Amino acid sequence: MNNEQNLMDRIRKGDGEAFSLLVEEVLPSAYKTAFLILRSKDLAEDAVQNEGLLYIFRRH
Repeated sequence: MNNEQNLMDRIRKGDGEAFSLLVEEVLPSAYKTAFLILRSKDLAEDAVQNEGLLYIFRRH
């Protein structure tokens, strides 16, 4: 089981720290991808905060 799967299992069990760890793990690459697509620091930050965290939460 990879680290992301392990964290998702912990989140499903109610581990709030695991959610923070997962966000910290995926946030840098999510931001880089958003920036490359949007070509704007502000828009990339908004996209990662608004859409990225919702995506993780929905996978929970």
